[in-house]
Amino acid sequence: MWYSGTYFKVVSNPPLVNDSRIFISKWQDPSEHFEMKNPISKALGGELIPMSGGYLFYTVAQNPSGFPTPEGWGPESYFFRICKEGEILEEFKTEPNQQLGLANNIYKNNDDTFVLCGLEVKKDPYGSGKVIRPIVYKFSFEHGIEWKVNPYGSEWSTSFEQLDQIIPTNDGKGIL
Repeated sequence: MWYSGTYFKVVSNPPLVNDSRIFISKWQDPSEHFEMKNPISKALGGELIPMSGGYLFYTVAQNPSGFPTPEGWGPESYFFRICKEGEILEEFKTEPNQQLGLANNIYKNNDDTFVLCGLEVKKDPYGSGKVIRPIVYKFSFEHGIEWKVNPYGSEWSTSFEQLDQIIPTNDGKGIL
């Protein structure tokens, strides 16, 4: 069993500059530990997931930020393939207009593809805030975002309904 976490410190303010570090450790063997500096300065956290020959590092940044939500606002999801020595081997980034906000849970398939659940987020077209809708999607470095499903429907809302966990089926051919 692995666990991942983040710690950060403020380097300067203003302008706000953070030093964000992400780590992953094996519960049964603490000597299996990896730590890296977040390569995206505007992202505070992230997750490391073990995969063949290294790790997936996932993080989300918002560009630009502020309230009321500025025009052109949107989240940017970053996916990095990291080797065990910490070198970035591959990178994939979503654009703000793809609306992929923070993922709450990431499930790794045996073929190093990933199913994520979280939120789509965009500027509220009728107000000064943001609207959301729950989403499940599949990601691979080979194909990027392969598919997206909105399990609660396609309506946008200001409520905070969200999906928290992905549960794989016993046969490994589906998710709940």
